[in-house]
Amino acid sequence: MSISVRYFIVLDETINKISQNKFNGFCFRKEPGLPEYSGQVIKMAEVYVETINRKVTRIIRIDCVKYKADNHGALSKEYEEDSRNHMTNLISPPQVETASGVLNASEIFNAKRLKFKLTWEITEEIRAEISNILKI
Repeated sequence: MSISVRYFIVLDETINKISQNKFNGFCFRKEPGLPEYSGQVIKMAEVYVETINRKVTRIIRIDCVKYKADNHGALSKEYEEDSRNHMTNLISPPQVETASGVLNASEIFNAKRLKFKLTWEITEEIRAEISNILKI
């Protein structure tokens, strides 16, 4: 048994599976790996699965993330920076500052703005279609 990740791009009612190599090129190697989505915000389902003998046996978790492709199909630098900040907020959530008797919640509001910008909610229909594609 092992754990693996499968990547799906979700556009309206269309779900397209992409390879790990293509995803890694887009996200980590800064390659223009998704030119067909140039200039668009992409809803990606990152599906963590359990496999036995390379066969998917169950879905463990689905992370729903938004990315933006630049004009060449590479990850937008703005989204890359926002994503780093969002991950930092998940690890160490911002706290309300009350120094000098004034309530300052700007960091909390910024964290919520980033969460809204960079994540999305999966529907049961999309979850079912991903299960069908994975044949589980």
